[in-house]
Amino acid sequence: MNWYKIAQQQYQIEGRLDPNILEEYRSIKSEMNRLSKEYADLYLVGEEDENSDRKSAQIMERMKELDKKINEFEKVPIEELKAERQRYMNKQKDEEKQTIQRYKNIHKIGPQLEDYARKHFPLTDNINLAGYIMSDGDMLNFSYRGDKRDKDHRYIKEAFPEDTPIDDMTDGMNQFMIATKAIRVNAHRNFFSFDIKSPPTKSQMRIILKCLKSGTVEISFNSERKEFSNGEDSELAEFAGFTGYLY
Repeated sequence: MNWYKIAQQQYQIEGRLDPNILEEYRSIKSEMNRLSKEYADLYLVGEEDENSDRKSAQIMERMKELDKKINEFEKVPIEELKAERQRYMNKQKDEEKQTIQRYKNIHKIGPQLEDYARKHFPLTDNINLAGYIMSDGDMLNFSYRGDKRDKDHRYIKEAFPEDTPIDDMTDGMNQFMIATKAIRVNAHRNFFSFDIKSPPTKSQMRIILKCLKSGTVEISFNSERKEFSNGEDSELAEFAGFTGYLY
């Protein structure tokens, strides 16, 4: 346990103690710390005589008494902290199970989501207007005016059936990418950013490598982000998890 966690636990324990005994508890802890330092100093000096041996034995005996008192003070707060931690972990597990089940349900309708998206958003051959690259290489047009992508990626939520179990627009965006293996793209002049949730298909990789020849490509994958320049085709493919032939 690092010092930060020790200090945090100490703060939590004190916060659960009866105010009437808090000062006594702090006094005992302070004496324990002082004696621990004295005991350590005896060994650092390195003197071995009858007086130092007797003193170290006295210190050790007193520290045992103090430790017993400290344990009595901390018993209930520590049990409460453990129970609180267990409740938190149980809650996290339950939420994780619910999330996994919800995502499984969404993934089952991946093909349906893709059909909805293609009907709702027109296709484009211009990556500067694209919001997503589908698994077959088709790009969804996310441009209002037709000169740049000016529609938020999160509006992909419009492609979901009304009863789809998603939390919000950001959750919908992420789940669309996972369910359909679509890649989120943001192109600006000679800089191209791709957010991927699963290794790209060959059709998607062709588009990414084409962008690499004309500028800088940024790949976000598995909570990591990295930029690549022309000539780093193999490095990019490896980072993105692509295992097929590049050409």
